[in-house]
Amino acid sequence: MTISSKKNSKRVEPLRLIEQQLELVSKDDIDALPKGMRGIYVLYCTQASENPKKPHRNVVYVGMSASGIKGRLRAHRRQKGELWDTCSVFAVWPNIREEEIRELEGILRHIFRFDPNAQQLNTQGRYQKLARTKKIEISDAFRKQVEYLPKDDAVPDSGK
Repeated sequence: MTISSKKNSKRVEPLRLIEQQLELVSKDDIDALPKGMRGIYVLYCTQASENPKKPHRNVVYVGMSASGIKGRLRAHRRQKGELWDTCSVFAVWPNIREEEIRELEGILRHIFRFDPNAQQLNTQGRYQKLARTKKIEISDAFRKQVEYLPKDDAVPDSGK
């Protein structure tokens, strides 16, 4: 007797927080984005490089919207459009709370707080909630500890 089993057809999404993304959108094309997207966005200023096919893109702003990224990008284009030319959008899943979006934004702003290019439009540098989190302890006793997590190496990044 053979027991047949159905294959699990449930799709496993690659990211827990981000549902969709679109990188390097011209500020002239933001009107074509869908309305109502929530999440994080990044504004870039493009500069020429030695390789014309790979220009440098400096982060000038990291922002979030809990109701409409498209509207925020339009406002940035009207108010500070001369400082940026390209953006990337990272839309979160519907079950992601506004507080979680703010946390993502705060962490990214905290990371970029020392970069003068990234602070051109940001008024908030450091993320206060992150500053209140427990610090990782550094000790010479930890230097000899061996750490190998084969799980980290199990899924190589395919770049897709």
